[in-house]
Amino acid sequence: MKRSFLLAMIVISGMLSKPVYALPSDSLSIEMILERMQETLSNDPPPADEVKELLRSMQPDGSWKDVDYESTRISEWPVLKQLTVYVLPMVKAYSNKSSSFYKSKKLASAIHTSLDFWLTHNFTSQNWWYNDIGIPNTLTDILVLFKAEITPRELLEALNQMRGSYINQTGQNKVWRAEIQLKIGLLEYGRGRTNILGNPIQRIREAADILKQELVVTAEDGIQPDWSFHQHGVQQQFGNYGLSFASTQVRWARLLMGTPFQYPEGKILLLRSYLCNGLAAVVWKGTMDISACGRQLFPNSPENKGDAVIKILKEVIGVDRGHASVYQAILENNTPDDDQQAALTGNTYFWRSDLMVNRTGDSYISVRLHSNTIQGTESINGENLLGVHLSDGATYVYSTGKEYQNIFPVWDWHAVPGVTSYSQGKLQNTSWGGWPNENDFAGGVSDSTFGAAAMLYEQHGLSAHKSWFFLPGGVVCLGAGIRGDSNTRISTTVNQCLLQGEVNIKTGGQLKNVGPGVEMNNEPVDDVYHDSVGYLFLQKEQVSLSTMPQKGSWRKIYHQGSDSTITKNIFKLYIDHGADKRSESYSYMILPGISRDSLAYFSKYLPVIILRNDTLVQGIRYPSKDLTEMVFYHPSQIEMDKETMISVNGACLLIVQKFRNGLKLTMSVPPALQNKIVLHVSGHFNCPQCEYNKPRNQTDVDFNLPDGIYEGKSVSLSLRPVP
Repeated sequence: MKRSFLLAMIVISGMLSKPVYALPSDSLSIEMILERMQETLSNDPPPADEVKELLRSMQPDGSWKDVDYESTRISEWPVLKQLTVYVLPMVKAYSNKSSSFYKSKKLASAIHTSLDFWLTHNFTSQNWWYNDIGIPNTLTDILVLFKAEITPRELLEALNQMRGSYINQTGQNKVWRAEIQLKIGLLEYGRGRTNILGNPIQRIREAADILKQELVVTAEDGIQPDWSFHQHGVQQQFGNYGLSFASTQVRWARLLMGTPFQYPEGKILLLRSYLCNGLAAVVWKGTMDISACGRQLFPNSPENKGDAVIKILKEVIGVDRGHASVYQAILENNTPDDDQQAALTGNTYFWRSDLMVNRTGDSYISVRLHSNTIQGTESINGENLLGVHLSDGATYVYSTGKEYQNIFPVWDWHAVPGVTSYSQGKLQNTSWGGWPNENDFAGGVSDSTFGAAAMLYEQHGLSAHKSWFFLPGGVVCLGAGIRGDSNTRISTTVNQCLLQGEVNIKTGGQLKNVGPGVEMNNEPVDDVYHDSVGYLFLQKEQVSLSTMPQKGSWRKIYHQGSDSTITKNIFKLYIDHGADKRSESYSYMILPGISRDSLAYFSKYLPVIILRNDTLVQGIRYPSKDLTEMVFYHPSQIEMDKETMISVNGACLLIVQKFRNGLKLTMSVPPALQNKIVLHVSGHFNCPQCEYNKPRNQTDVDFNLPDGIYEGKSVSLSLRPVP
């Protein structure tokens, strides 16, 4: 019945349609796009033995025994394997001239049979994405590759099955839909007449226009003004939707080059900025930062996502040839097992996403925050089941890029690195927007060389004032006002990573080495050295350490993961604040890429001075650079040095660096807080926003900080001394 209806539609389509006369340029352009696309899709065909196995294992009706065709599950939907694992590889082998199955009649017959099986069933998932995007995207790839052999009936049945892929939604979801519609236009083109779905050229043009329109800086889903990427609200999505966005846009920018549908130079500039200033900045040695991966924490996920970014950067060189050297520099210095110094050094704060990244020649450290305004990491579709703390100040320290490789099944998820949390009890479930921080204070300030980030964390009855001060050699971490409203123990995790070799501990002036299988609880520790990273405690601290094996499974992390038990030796360093309600604090410094001797030197001669660490102000001074970094949670003041007092009339983050010819001030205010700050600094200085108060011998500086989508962005001012 369904087949008869579709065949009737073909006849009606022919009766009602009008001839379409494409311009010669259109015809040549479509042929060029199709040729490029077919070459791309057929690249890397399966070996002959794999094709033979596909043919052998296919059932007479075109199905495969190991596919659960009854499944409708919401994630990792197994039915899609019919297209992705079986049909698409066969079509690749059929279409690639290097394959021994190129234009094989036997293989073509099998492809028709397997397609027929798919098209005559209405396989659907509970997840709309598979039905509207996942299936149509793969199916159109297959049809484009097999275009010359596709019958009118097969095409019409496929189009009927893809009718939910019309262009709507936002961000990458809209881009995926536009891509599907563009491919449908390519499939319809050259069949001589229009059909009930419209003019193929018009479809191609409209879809290409939408692809280009979505390549824009926006406050909605998509590329943000700070070059991060949002989807599902005000939520950073570099490694999921943002990665797919980059891949899709680069692919179509290349496929449409030299045609009437090509991307203009302005759009290529935006693409370059997003890739180089955004996506590439969160990849280190071929591994994507965990904080950029979002909810997709699967086996080898950070490595696979990092590899995908590298492939995108290689592909875009063919589109943006005039800037090939820029991409090449990133590629040469940001690949796995590369001993060269990394590119993109410096400090970056993505103020629209509450993510700070600090890159030096040999290390990478990041901090992820969130607030009432900016969402944390989501958990949907049975993914990221334990990640309620992933945005609560998560701090990752990379040197090789392998420090956290496949650690997720065995992680103690109460002890995400950098986080202050209850150390026991059931982890709270989260959802689309993550579990919100109940306070608006979360932000960062950066002058591109130095940076500071801070958050007033309030969640699940626990509160803490947490700050991070980034310096050339590492990061200083301060915490104050740590309180909980239950009798559960609270801890701050310094790091939790894979154990690599021995751990060297200095306690009571004595050094000792610790191997696997050791636990230390609440001991006075001066410093700890592990895997070329130094941990320097800046106040008398009772520190706990574990090198015990930890067990778990991927099933704990996402519903479709394996339930096989995994065991790994883990380095876990943390501060146990206890279970009472008194205000606790901490101060420590993380120094990656140093020797044990260097750590010993810094332990004796502290490289920083803690100016204040309380619930009003947290601040440090770095004498070697005449640098002071401060976080003001309320109007307050701080003595920077013997000569200089700083005060402000509102909450803000501030970097002050002294030079012979004056001061450089860099300030920001977290979004949702008042952005008109007056700063008072001792002495007489001149600047466009400066006014000297002679009776007090202080200069009043009026900071008019950005608003709207630029809320949270840092602003720098130079102050010149007046003799």
